[in-house]
Amino acid sequence: MKKGYTLVELLISISIVIIIIALVVNFLVTGSLGYQFINRKVQYQRNARLVAERMIREVKKASLIDSASDGSNLIFSYTYYDFSTNPISSTSSTVKYYVDSNGILRRQVKQGNLWVGNNPLTESDFRVLTPVFYYYNSSRNLVSPQNAELIEVVLKFDGDRNNIPDYTLTFNIFLPVRSVYYVK
Repeated sequence: MKKGYTLVELLISISIVIIIIALVVNFLVTGSLGYQFINRKVQYQRNARLVAERMIREVKKASLIDSASDGSNLIFSYTYYDFSTNPISSTSSTVKYYVDSNGILRRQVKQGNLWVGNNPLTESDFRVLTPVFYYYNSSRNLVSPQNAELIEVVLKFDGDRNNIPDYTLTFNIFLPVRSVYYVK
């Protein structure tokens, strides 16, 4: 009786090892793709949350929405009051949110006649699709920006740059009442 493996036994064992290796590699690749997908979604959510927090905080102070605002940009003015000084001081500020040609949502502040800052609010590895801003009255009808009582912001993130949104966040910003009330 000869000791050793026959060619058939050797081929079967090699086939089993190759199948096991293929399954392990497939499992690792699938896990890696799943991790990348989830990580990308978290990145979209984090960006959207930061943009929403900043925009809501600033736009709620708006006293005037500029008529040059449209679906891809929002220009508004507000007054900042400093109560730590005596007398109370105030500073008027004009802010512009817009989507640039690369699809990055940016923020600028107007100083005199010059727009400065150009700060990106979203990351450069994905685009924001326009239109972003919709202007409504209290009856939820589309109106011109200066007549708006509500601004709907629709952030559509396109990570693979195919003009199909990969993640969308919609939120509404109710503008302050602009009528003046007097107490008797």
